[in-house]
Amino acid sequence: MYESKQDLFLSHASADKEEYVFPLTESLSARDITYWLDDAEISWGDSVVGKINEGLRDSQFALLCLSENFLLRPWPEAEMSAVLSIQNTKGIKSVLPLILNSKDIIFD
Repeated sequence: MYESKQDLFLSHASADKEEYVFPLTESLSARDITYWLDDAEISWGDSVVGKINEGLRDSQFALLCLSENFLLRPWPEAEMSAVLSIQNTKGIKSVLPLILNSKDIIFD
């Protein structure tokens, strides 16, 4: 059986990095929870789609950092679709939603 390279794939909107994602990654690191984050994994000239697919494939869970910013951007929504598709294909629950803000907008 294939073993995951990291625990979490962090799907988020770039606008949420400073306020939410970077503090979250510090907390995860302090607890020895490994994660895939675009800033660390995607370099200039890399195939963004290829790297994201690799990150999704190599992570045990996908943490969807849901916010108003998340819903307004195409990349996070595409990642969410890919994650849900993978979950449905494998039949294993692997999506972890985390509501950062704007609960009413997200539930709408």
